[in-house]
Amino acid sequence: MDIQCEFEKLDQWSGLVNGQEDEHLKLGRYESTLYNVEGIGMKCWPVVANILTNPSPQELLESGLTEEEIISQCFEKLNTKPYRARKLRYGELTPRHYIFKEDKISVSFVTTDRNNKHFWGRGEKGKKIGKRKKAQQ
Repeated sequence: MDIQCEFEKLDQWSGLVNGQEDEHLKLGRYESTLYNVEGIGMKCWPVVANILTNPSPQELLESGLTEEEIISQCFEKLNTKPYRARKLRYGELTPRHYIFKEDKISVSFVTTDRNNKHFWGRGEKGKKIGKRKKAQQ
């Protein structure tokens, strides 16, 4: 089954500020959480977004696909380069956590692009996770 996946457009405050409709929309937001993932904050950065699918996630689950199959197909499509492009539109995306809702999929993933124009904010530089230096006496 062919699944069409795209990110849901969000305003900067995600509807938290009443009375203001922002015409400038982006597709997700960088997270400040640094997961225990190799290279986080140095080579990859966490992002949260919603994915809209056609057909809807409920219809896909009812057709017999598992959540993992749907996510892998969506990220495979989102990781393809546009025609004649030199690099990926959103960086290389790797899913971390996801929640299926009736009309969309809420997903947390990492990208290799620290400052992507399609996402709100910017990826934070992290500290290297590794051996700690011994305290000097």
